[in-house]
Amino acid sequence: TLEDNIARGAGGGISSDGRTIVVDSVIERNQARSFSGGGIYAYEGTLTLTGSTIRLNTAAEGGGGIADDHARVVVDAATVIADNTPADCSDATARAAGT
Repeated sequence: TLEDNIARGAGGGISSDGRTIVVDSVIERNQARSFSGGGIYAYEGTLTLTGSTIRLNTAAEGGGGIADDHARVVVDAATVIADNTPADCSDATARAAGT
């Protein structure tokens, strides 16, 4: 579980640049105070989510749950992305998650 973290910029819970794999994890109640990706901010590379929960995260800009910036995002059917503010995901991540 990765919870209750605050970033001044992007990626309150995780800020990745490259290959990142999140498995059977909970990422919740994290904040990105001045940018995107309250739960996860993925810059370039590949972000893979398997059997995880991303919820109750907040960001100053888009992608309260997950924000991607030129990143490939792979989300399996068992991963839950919900109740994030301002939105669960940025556009490309939402397409990957099927939301």
